[in-house]
Amino acid sequence: MKSLYALLASSLIVSAAAAQPAPNVTAAASEAATTVSVNTANIQYTIPYSGTPTWTRVYIDANQTTTSGYALNGVGADYLVENGVLYRYSGSNGSWAWTQLKQLPFTRGATSASLSVAKTDIGSPASIDSVTQTTPPTVTSAKITTSTAASPPPSTSTTVSVDGLNIRYVIPFSSTPTWTRVYIDANRTPSSGYPNSGIGAEYLIENGRLFRYSGSNGGWGWTSVKAVPFTVGAASATVSVAIADLGAPPSIDSVTQTDPPTKISPKITTTTGSTTPPPPPTTPPPSTATVWIDYFGDSTAHGDIGNTPYQVARPPSVVMDENLPSNYNVRNEAVGGASVAELLAGRDGVHAPWATTVARSNARYILMNYSINDSYEPGTTTASYKASYAQVIDIARAAGKTVILQTTNPTNNSQKDVAFSTAMKEVAAQKNVPVIDVYAYLSQYMAANNLGPYQITNDGIHPNQATYILVGEYTARRFKEIVGIR
Repeated sequence: MKSLYALLASSLIVSAAAAQPAPNVTAAASEAATTVSVNTANIQYTIPYSGTPTWTRVYIDANQTTTSGYALNGVGADYLVENGVLYRYSGSNGSWAWTQLKQLPFTRGATSASLSVAKTDIGSPASIDSVTQTTPPTVTSAKITTSTAASPPPSTSTTVSVDGLNIRYVIPFSSTPTWTRVYIDANRTPSSGYPNSGIGAEYLIENGRLFRYSGSNGGWGWTSVKAVPFTVGAASATVSVAIADLGAPPSIDSVTQTDPPTKISPKITTTTGSTTPPPPPTTPPPSTATVWIDYFGDSTAHGDIGNTPYQVARPPSVVMDENLPSNYNVRNEAVGGASVAELLAGRDGVHAPWATTVARSNARYILMNYSINDSYEPGTTTASYKASYAQVIDIARAAGKTVILQTTNPTNNSQKDVAFSTAMKEVAAQKNVPVIDVYAYLSQYMAANNLGPYQITNDGIHPNQATYILVGEYTARRFKEIVGIR
């Protein structure tokens, strides 16, 4: 089908004979819902799709009268937006005819399109009905009713509520965070626990896991207690913790923190309403059992030099192992040239299909660094890359493993690095998986030392020995923070 924009390039009115109407509205229901938001001046639509659409349309019923305008799926559309061009209905008796008005802000990504229409351009109605549609494949949304009153701005401060059993935090952020933390001072004594912004935290919640402080003299040290309810949305994260899991204190002080960018809340004092005396504190003895970490990835995880068959003397896995407690052992399972899709299918030349590999492993933790080869594979998009990673995470979790993702080092193709590192962090946020952001860490290091990618690598891609050591040390440091070991 030709787009409306092409058909109207040199005319103002399109009749039923000049353009085809919309496909049959009995098309399959949308797999993901259109989202609509409103600000002071505009109405914004985000329209998902599963293929590459020829066009993306929004039919707008500004007077919410189904007997006028173009009839589609329970609306009588007075306006149509197709591929960012706004039209006014000019037909009669439901015929297909539209008058072109103007170009609107419109962007199309890998999985969704976004557009914005000014309220004044559709007559400034108090509310509207609309239907969105893409093809191919043809997907028509249900009728969406929207008040055009501006939505309240998202909160920029952490909110805390108590229901008698649980404490619930809603923590806002301005970008996709690597981690979301709540530091809790259950005895409200700043001189004990981990010091942060005027409190001494006995407990920490990071990305949905509760830890008890096990450090000394304010040093960083935490013991994992349990998983707690945790969700990440577009602009905030929500976490809940049982009052009993904190020793049932009558009140607490807490501080929340997200990164990046690093944002720390002021001290928050909350009354829990609990009258149960807390149990005496206990400090579990440190575990001496062997803990295995399997480090999967491509040649930059393996420690390869690049353009040679050789590996550096101290790849990241070795350096990481050196910087962890003696009972933690890191196995290098990385394979040069591998992608996450190949790992999943058992096509990396070393491992069986992922479900078999992970079932055979005695590792507690799976660390994964795949993106460079994925970014260059023909046919691999950030969407398919995220889908493969999501399957790998689900399979590993089903086998009882804890998964941690690691972004790549900066290379000579920053556009691909950023796109695939961002995609990795997006799937990590969806799956509530921690990320060790090597890309951000080394980018900051390069900026501070006025270095480029060829000064931290052998060939623009593979790190030199000094950089591999930085990666291993940083990975060990972040790993200890994530799992709560000293």
